[in-house]
Amino acid sequence: MVGRHYLVYSKRFPDVKRQYTVCSSILPPIYSELIRLGDEFLRGEPTNLDRSIISTKETDSIYLTCKDYKTQKGVASQLHAQQLNKAGDVYYVKGPMGLGLNIDENGHNIVFCGGTGILVFLDLIAKIVLQQALNIDQTLGEAFKLTLYFAAPSETEAIGIELCRLL
Repeated sequence: MVGRHYLVYSKRFPDVKRQYTVCSSILPPIYSELIRLGDEFLRGEPTNLDRSIISTKETDSIYLTCKDYKTQKGVASQLHAQQLNKAGDVYYVKGPMGLGLNIDENGHNIVFCGGTGILVFLDLIAKIVLQQALNIDQTLGEAFKLTLYFAAPSETEAIGIELCRLL
């Protein structure tokens, strides 16, 4: 699922479509646990994963991160307005789409991204943190390397910056 996306649009503005990436690691309880694990690992402290935050059961839900750019017809603006105002609109979600990330699990991977484009890579970064801190999920080979170049308008707008700093 890493790197795959969904196409979302509303019934009211069907010509305005936006692609949103699934990014499980940005969910607050998971993100907090990843940061805690990474920090403990970097300090050389013993690490233990709080497994209560991880569910292996099937679900009929997906979680998409949508940044509101404050545009009148923007999908994220509509979703944010609906959440705040409880306005009723119908949304269509198509996916998952795309092939996902084509990661060389035993090579050097170089990534350039900006703004919300980091969401595509945060689950991969989470996987690296888990592999290093807990020595689990050994699907990334010993020769795996990730060089990440990430730009954001400001540090406060840098989504997932705390997780990226753990690399």
